[in-house]
Amino acid sequence: MVRKKEKIFLFSAIFFIFPIFLFFVFPSNSYSSKTFELKIAEATEFLNKGDLINAYVSFSVAYEHAENTRQKADVMVKLGNILFKLGDTFAAEKIYEKALTLDPGNFEILKKVIVSKAENLSPDFKAYLKKIPKDKIDSEILYYWGKYVLLAEKNPREACNILDSVRKESEFFYRASYLCGIVSVMMGDRDDALRRFESASLSPDITLRDYSLLALARIYSDSGYFQKAYHYYSKITEGSPVFYDAKYEVCWVLYGLEKYREARECIEYYGMLAPKSHLTKRIEILSAFLTMNEDLNSGVNSLKYTPSLSTVLLRLRGSSKRVNPNH
Repeated sequence: MVRKKEKIFLFSAIFFIFPIFLFFVFPSNSYSSKTFELKIAEATEFLNKGDLINAYVSFSVAYEHAENTRQKADVMVKLGNILFKLGDTFAAEKIYEKALTLDPGNFEILKKVIVSKAENLSPDFKAYLKKIPKDKIDSEILYYWGKYVLLAEKNPREACNILDSVRKESEFFYRASYLCGIVSVMMGDRDDALRRFESASLSPDITLRDYSLLALARIYSDSGYFQKAYHYYSKITEGSPVFYDAKYEVCWVLYGLEKYREARECIEYYGMLAPKSHLTKRIEILSAFLTMNEDLNSGVNSLKYTPSLSTVLLRLRGSSKRVNPNH
C-alpha cells in the first residue's frame, strides 16, 4: 500500500514538475507568440501617441519574439519607418535592406529600399529601381526618382520630366510641383516657377504650403511687384517655420510700398519677437533707411528719399531660398 502511494506521488511529481522544467529550458511558442503580440500592440499605441522612441524599443523587443522570417521582416520595416521619420535615413536604408533579405518577394519592402536609397542619394539606387516592373512604378517612386535625378545626377530637365508624371491625386504631386518650381527658378523661367509654386501652395501639408507661399512672394518682390508679394507673405501665419523669414521680408515690402508707418510697426514687431539670427542686423539697416527718410521729410526743404527696394532687398534680405529637407 505504501509502495503504491509512493508510485502515485512520483507520477504526480513528474506530471507537475516536468512541464515547468520544459517551460524554463524550452520556452513555449505560445509564450513567445503572446509576447510578440503584446509588444506589437504596445509599440502601435506609442506610435499613435507620437512617441517614436518608446515605439522603437517595443518593436525591438517584439522582433526578438518573432516566430518566423516574415514576422521579423514586418517588424524591421516598422523599425526602419521610425528611423526614417527621425531623420536617420541611412540607418533606415540598412534595416530595409535586411528586411528585404528576409522577405525578398515583398514589393512594399522593395519600395522602402528604393525610397531610402533615393533620399540618401545612394549610388546603387538605379540598380534597385530596375527591379520594379514598369507597370508598378507609382507616384511615390516617380517622386523619389525625380528627386534623385535632380540632386544626385544634377539633371534638372530630366528630373522635371519624371516629376511631371506624378499623378495629381497623389500626395506627392505637391512635392513634385515644389521641386520643379525650384528648377524653374534655377533656369530663369519665372512664369513656370510661379505656376508650379501656385500648385504646391494648395498642398494640405502646411509646411510645404508655407514654403511655396514664401517662394511666390519672393519671386514677386524680386520683380518689384510688392503688392502681389505682400498678398502671399500675409498668408504665412505665426507658428510656421518660415514665419519670421516672411515677416522680415514683409517689412521691406511695406517700405517699397511707401507704407512707412506700417514698415516701422513691422520692424518693432520683428525686433521684439523674432529670435536672434543673421537677419537681426539686417532689419536694423531698414530701420536706418526709415529714420533717414523721416529726417529728410521733417526738414524745411523736405525730400522724399526711397532707395530702390528691388536692389536693396536682393542684397540685404539674406534669406536663402531653401529646400525644406522634409519634402
